[in-house]
Amino acid sequence: MKPLILFLLLFSIHNYAQNKEDVFYSSIITDINNYELEKADRKIKSISNLDCKILLQNEVNYLKTGLISNEILSLDTSNFDYYQKGIYYNFLGDYYTRISNKFSKKSYELYLKTYQLGVQNNNTSLQQESLRKMLNLFQINEMNFIQFSNISNEYSKLNNDFINTFWAKYYSIFKKYYEKTEYHKNNNFNIKSYDSLIAYCKGKPILKGKVYQMMSIYYSVTHHYKLSKVYIEKAKHEYKKSNEYYSQLALTSIEFNEGHDYLDTGNIKKATAVFRKSEHSKYFKQNLKSNILISDALYKTYSKAKNNDSAIYYLNRKIAFEDTLKREENSIAIHEIDTKYQTREKDLAIKKLTNKQILLFALVGIVFIIALYGFFKWKKEDVRRKKLAVEKQYLETEHYQTIEELKTIKKLIEKDSIILKDKTKVNLEQLAYIKADDHYLSIHTIEKNNHFVRGKLSDIIVELPPNFIKCHRSYIINRNFVKQFTNRFVVMEDNTEIPISRNFRFEN
Repeated sequence: MKPLILFLLLFSIHNYAQNKEDVFYSSIITDINNYELEKADRKIKSISNLDCKILLQNEVNYLKTGLISNEILSLDTSNFDYYQKGIYYNFLGDYYTRISNKFSKKSYELYLKTYQLGVQNNNTSLQQESLRKMLNLFQINEMNFIQFSNISNEYSKLNNDFINTFWAKYYSIFKKYYEKTEYHKNNNFNIKSYDSLIAYCKGKPILKGKVYQMMSIYYSVTHHYKLSKVYIEKAKHEYKKSNEYYSQLALTSIEFNEGHDYLDTGNIKKATAVFRKSEHSKYFKQNLKSNILISDALYKTYSKAKNNDSAIYYLNRKIAFEDTLKREENSIAIHEIDTKYQTREKDLAIKKLTNKQILLFALVGIVFIIALYGFFKWKKEDVRRKKLAVEKQYLETEHYQTIEELKTIKKLIEKDSIILKDKTKVNLEQLAYIKADDHYLSIHTIEKNNHFVRGKLSDIIVELPPNFIKCHRSYIINRNFVKQFTNRFVVMEDNTEIPISRNFRFEN
């Protein structure tokens, strides 16, 4: 009996220490979400686990300086508990979002893994953090409104502190705004809905800047352009209060969008000045995605100005940046697969233990042997053998599946066709755009083999790959055949002009 009591006591002490450590990590995450980065920095310095320290430091470094490091890909997570793994999946998802030029399905899946860990272990902090990151992912990319709405509702049930209450209200208001402006639903949304958010922003210029920016978009969509300019200036004023990268990036992004406004209204001189300023901004310069957008903007600007030499120069720069981004994405995918599925290296990593863990294991092992030696001796060996066999089979299966996935990545194979309700097969490589007309859909291909079938845009978009986006409540377009974006239209390669919603514009 005494050895068993000792074993339970040691187990309780270990659990208490682990819970205390998770609370400490949670407090650092809260500081990061509050943009209290110096405070988070001080706490990170006291972390003993080197891999966790690198993980959290990378996130703070990004928000401070915009530094994107692939160091996170090489971290040893074999000794992470469920909470540390949740943090790792979230930040790895952030990494893929930051290096990707489109919606990152991989990021969404990593956030979802964290959410599931939070649910399984009844951990509200992990659930909140993963849901907030999913909402941000949908907001800055082509938004799936149904998923966004469901996630927002779930997040609203969990808010229990200042920062999570702010973000829950922020995304709830954005959801109502989107319903009213995009779907014309008669909900209770109006500009006063933002008042409650402002109250949460005291001393937080980045948060206040985001609220004012959203208010400016609302006024723009409702055609109150003077008020829209007032609130975009307020947003810029707030962002200027902070020298941190994330705040300055938001400020530079606003100025970049203003350049597009000048371009759309034919003010080439001002547009050129804004885009050239963005080109030399240290907050845009180090980011490949930003360089692609700037090069594309300057290419269009110089094309309108009939300056062919400069236009060709920036077109080539855009192509070069896109090639570099594609190579980086493929290199990371290959590196991740190689790292994850080299069985021998993984086995060696699992066998590596810190001195503290070895000591704890030895104490528990001694107590275990004294108390249960006679009964469990043969059982222990049998369980260990079965476990190794299962792990070996699992790793072999995963290795095979990963090789197949790698082949898919290298061949860049995507879904090539869809079947319409009238059983017509349409090749996605030929599909230019889809127009909704009452209860029917008009399918337009580049070969002018058009189809007219009964259906809704919301039903067909879920069957299409990410390069198909809904730019208007009546249109879905294939980005591959877009020739030009203007303030009011998308111009396709066959010069068809397709209207776009007011708020369909670049946001970083």
